[in-house]
Amino acid sequence: MGHVPPKKSGGALKWILAGVGCFGLLGLCCFGGFAFLGYQGLKVINNNPAYLEARAQIESSASVGDAVGDPVTVGSYTGVQSNQNGERMTITYDVPVSGPNGSGTAKISVNGKPMTEDWTIESLDITVGGESIPIDGGGLEVNIEE
Repeated sequence: MGHVPPKKSGGALKWILAGVGCFGLLGLCCFGGFAFLGYQGLKVINNNPAYLEARAQIESSASVGDAVGDPVTVGSYTGVQSNQNGERMTITYDVPVSGPNGSGTAKISVNGKPMTEDWTIESLDITVGGESIPIDGGGLEVNIEE
């Protein structure tokens, strides 16, 4: 009988494909983790209880209504800055405020623990005209500038 040469297996190709698959799976897991963290961060910013309360105070404030006209419209934030200090975080929002007689920008600063309901309004300033007026019932000052 004749000698039959051994069958060549695609050994190198098999290991290359397995390595690419493992690195692809690892990359997908990392991307998913970063996407999840980004989603959680947006949740903290968009659904912050103190931020939502400050928006409600602005909309229902008679003094703000007198300054810009009723109804007062509070738009979506146009800028956000955050600063983490230990367990606490401060978030500052720039939010457009308008009414039939004028418009301006509210600067809302809130402080609390991320992923909890433990948040407070630190400051609330509205720039529409140069005059400072209090927000009704909140004890906060609102700066009106034109």
